[in-house]
Amino acid sequence: MTSPRFSRRRFLGAAGLLVAGGALTACGSGGGQVAGSGALLGRPRPLTIWASQYEVPGLEKVAERFQEDTGVSIRVIQRNYNGQMLSDFLTQVPTGEGPDIIVAPHDVLGQVVNNGAVSPVDLIDPEDNFVDIALQAVTYDGRYYGVPFIIENVALLRNNAMTDHTPETFDDLLAEGHRLMDAGVAKYPFTTSQSEASGDPYHLYPIQSSFGAEVFERDADGAYTAELGMGGDGGHAFANYLAEMGANRDLIVTMTPDISKQAFIDGESPYFIAGPWNLSDIQAADMDIEVLSVPSAGGQPAVPFVGVSSFMINANSSSPLAARDLALNYLSQPEVQLELFSSNQRPPANKEALESMGDPVLAEYARIAQEDGAPMPSIPQMGAVWNFWGITQNGIVNGAGDPEQLWDTMITNIERAIES
Repeated sequence: MTSPRFSRRRFLGAAGLLVAGGALTACGSGGGQVAGSGALLGRPRPLTIWASQYEVPGLEKVAERFQEDTGVSIRVIQRNYNGQMLSDFLTQVPTGEGPDIIVAPHDVLGQVVNNGAVSPVDLIDPEDNFVDIALQAVTYDGRYYGVPFIIENVALLRNNAMTDHTPETFDDLLAEGHRLMDAGVAKYPFTTSQSEASGDPYHLYPIQSSFGAEVFERDADGAYTAELGMGGDGGHAFANYLAEMGANRDLIVTMTPDISKQAFIDGESPYFIAGPWNLSDIQAADMDIEVLSVPSAGGQPAVPFVGVSSFMINANSSSPLAARDLALNYLSQPEVQLELFSSNQRPPANKEALESMGDPVLAEYARIAQEDGAPMPSIPQMGAVWNFWGITQNGIVNGAGDPEQLWDTMITNIERAIES
């Protein structure tokens, strides 16, 4: 059940609070500015940010600069995003406690917006400053609810020492994989992360979507609706394809993230559907790899999910001017996003930062996100999907029943969960 919308404190009026001529100039390049918190009279209240260990080093440097410019100090607290962190944030917002800004993935927007926990933001020249897929992701009900700074998605990695073949279709990929297996060169045609307990629809989504079975329908603007899109013929075709891969042992549900990655590193698989979080180990092994789009299995475009991390502002912050100043005039800037990139090793959402990050492998990931990807759904209904989805996929791969019947039962269960 959705909690009542929390009341949001109004911005402090400018009259009598701003020193004449004290509007802050934004750090870095690009766009206009919002009113600067450094011009506020009185002793400024420190801001608090919750961020993961990957963002903390960069944010601490930004905090020093922000305090020099505005007189407002920032406490950067390491709170890695997880369910407990989000629960703590939602609990503390209505009390006036909690952080002024959190780092969170965009797919929580349905939950935090419907609970009145985060404020909309007026991004400065958004189309000029941010890649479109990031803007799509942080949009909810037609408004922006975060300053995006990371985009990430899966792609197809190829071990160039095993093959130089770029598959045009997923069947083509499997054929090349089996050719190498028959030659005694490979053990698997491809690997990707799976889970024996809960499946992994995220990594299989490019394959599923290529059958025209996107998880939810989308409206004319590309926004997800609450109507499931993966039923019917497209879903059945994907279910049958899963069953075939399971029967051929092309897809194995016990292929954990670590096992699938190590098999690729050890030269047991020519292809690996994986995200950039695997790159540090792959590069440490000094592998020669190529980053490719996941090829279509069903004849339609293979669409990977794109996740976007953003800075979200507490709707009940007692320092809303300072929080917005920090988010819009500092955290959005290319040099800041490059600073964050140096520690998180994910493609920046800021266009200028993305173009200048100097990493050709991650540049290919970003290209695929923009050309092929779709934002992970952030609507609340998505919460009813994951469990049924993953368990059903595992059952189909393991031959637990008729693929189409298992898929139809999943659709019914998800629809009932959404309605309840």
